[in-house]
Amino acid sequence: MKRLILMMMLATAALFVTAQNVTIQISGTVTELNTGIPVPNHMVHIMSDSLFAPVFVYYNTVYTDSSGYYEDFVSIPANAQILFYIATPDCNGSYQWITAVSTNAPIIADFQICTSGSNQCQAMFYAIPDSTVSNMTFQFLDASQGNPVQWLWDFGDGSGSALQYPVHTYTSPGTYTVCLTISAANGCVSTYCLNVVAGFNPPICQANFFAYNSSPPFNYSFVDQSVGNITNWFWSFGDGTSGTGQYPNHSYSAMGYYQVCLTITGPNCQSTFCDYVLVGGSQFCQADFYYYPDSNMVGNTLQFVDVSIGTPPYACNWDFGDGTTSTLQNPVHTYVMPGYYVVCLTITDTNCTSTSCDTVVAGFPPIPCGCYISFNASGLTATFLGIAYGGTPPYTYNWQFGDGNVSSQVNPVHTYAAAGTYTVTLTVADAAGCTSASTMTVTVGNNPSASIWGQVWAGNYLLDFGIAYLYMGTGGTNAMMMIDSVMIDTSGLYQFYMLNPVPGIYYVKVAPAANSAYYTTYLPTYYGNTVFWASALPIYPNQASNPYNIQLVALAGPVQGNGTINGQVTNGGAFVMQSGTPAPNVEVMLLDMGNTPLSMDYSDNQGNFVFSSLGMGTYKVYAEVTGMATNPAIVTLSTSNPAYNNLSVIITPSGVITGLETLENNTLQLNRLYPNPATHEITLELNLPSGQVIETAIFDLPGKKVISAVHQLAAGQHRLVLSLQDLAPGQYMLTVGTADGTVTSRKITVIK
Repeated sequence: MKRLILMMMLATAALFVTAQNVTIQISGTVTELNTGIPVPNHMVHIMSDSLFAPVFVYYNTVYTDSSGYYEDFVSIPANAQILFYIATPDCNGSYQWITAVSTNAPIIADFQICTSGSNQCQAMFYAIPDSTVSNMTFQFLDASQGNPVQWLWDFGDGSGSALQYPVHTYTSPGTYTVCLTISAANGCVSTYCLNVVAGFNPPICQANFFAYNSSPPFNYSFVDQSVGNITNWFWSFGDGTSGTGQYPNHSYSAMGYYQVCLTITGPNCQSTFCDYVLVGGSQFCQADFYYYPDSNMVGNTLQFVDVSIGTPPYACNWDFGDGTTSTLQNPVHTYVMPGYYVVCLTITDTNCTSTSCDTVVAGFPPIPCGCYISFNASGLTATFLGIAYGGTPPYTYNWQFGDGNVSSQVNPVHTYAAAGTYTVTLTVADAAGCTSASTMTVTVGNNPSASIWGQVWAGNYLLDFGIAYLYMGTGGTNAMMMIDSVMIDTSGLYQFYMLNPVPGIYYVKVAPAANSAYYTTYLPTYYGNTVFWASALPIYPNQASNPYNIQLVALAGPVQGNGTINGQVTNGGAFVMQSGTPAPNVEVMLLDMGNTPLSMDYSDNQGNFVFSSLGMGTYKVYAEVTGMATNPAIVTLSTSNPAYNNLSVIITPSGVITGLETLENNTLQLNRLYPNPATHEITLELNLPSGQVIETAIFDLPGKKVISAVHQLAAGQHRLVLSLQDLAPGQYMLTVGTADGTVTSRKITVIK
């Protein structure tokens, strides 16, 4: 995105520049698996692949320092969602991988590796397509082990190279087998081959999920980890039943292996991912493996590497998918025929059993026919590129442009009569009768833009150094994604410039930078001058009414004393297979009972936070995560108990749970609120420990009460239905309050 200089009419005119990029930090530690000792001077590869346009390609190798720590700062395009691959070599020629998406920045990737292995070498490389529409040029990145001194590349089209990091352009679309042969100083020679598809434009969504045993032995929760613009999730649970939704739960009737498949769909893509789930097993270990073609043999031989998590020594049982098995930890297996095989590894230790399955490719089996669409638009004219692969050439092409016009050309150019959004379908047939279809939604005509900007104040002064974050709702009450960040300029100004903004609800949050004079005295604050996501005001970019000025909320400071509150922020079991993964850089606030902010701490790399030198009294501990509802913990410090240790903060898809003891709403529990978004009425379920009078009220975003009702309720469970007939479409705040001052609030969306 080009920088854009805009003239803004404030008290005086000021020029400022829009940030092009977002800088994210990728860091972590590398330690020895068995001893925990830091591993110095160890290389870590950091690579990228765009999930959406614009295409962004990145590769860098960094090395750990004396404490095993590494870091890299990557500047990525604004409004881009980038998938990063972080990899580091282990012993015996294997690699450990971690993937992360840039919207989860900063990215923390820690590795525990073995450091004693064989002195053999192992060829390995990555192929990254260029950013052009045709994707005919590839950057090949050597990632071999064993200190190679020579590299010999065979690009599969009759050409080659002796460079370590060559770039090669293919002359025609197709699938090519690229092989790298390395030679080391000790005489070791190794070859690794990989299929690359030139002229291939990958789909912009990719299905993925994991499952965990939420209620042993037969109840499982499934967590979507897909990437892309997704509107629907369809699950096949492998026992003849199916489900929908992003985070379904499912109860099996018996132990066994079940192949679960998730199919995701979006406006212009569809993707399916399948994995096996062992029902009835324990959740204290996790089988995992990867494979690569063996360098000492030819044909259909694969080297399998166990990278499971468990209590060693554990037993390994491999099922290679062709009727043969092995009990070795890292077996080599030769298939009789090339093809695709489902391989399963089951590990058993003293505590549990776990199974992981994956589809592997042996040799070079024929690729089934398929096709993809790429396009560029200028005004009303769109240039299409049809990519066919696999099957038996030659291919025939059938285009439907969504306006009644068709074409049989490979790469047609079509001019639409009017601006708008059209659904384009390409159907390709090969010489053997195999057909494949691809559909894409394209927009031609006007390219609207929007700008969101404002000034940021800390008391009576403009903020000197800070960062502004732009969030967008991605569907659902608690689904938010950070899509851009910019630095505050010397006039306290921020500005986000968006080309073709997606219609929706946006939020802005500003945080003082670490070098700001206000870093320790003012809090990160949303537009609406609030530190709480629940009361932030939305912005609609196509109806922007700039400026959106923000007054930072000041810290009041706690009463001084010798009290201490500490704890840890972790991702809950619904996010990762093993709950308790540390969550760094989470904003944890200390509030008084009137919700006045007293102090704040960011969780460190291990998720730890601490508040010290506190006076005796009662406090709230509140973790602020954008888009998430939070239940704060109530902590009382006294002279007999001046320290509260090991407070747990757990981030789950449904909200943030703080504390394992007393929660804020001890006189009121709002259990469910549905449907949300709602049309004509909304239902809320709540629990009262005693009979009392409550008030339900709905406020518009400027804070005006538009609906209210008083209810005399007995102790127990209640279901209240509130009419929304008189409300216009939009966002509102629903509050439920009791006579003792307890108030619970939720955002609701009304659609008509």
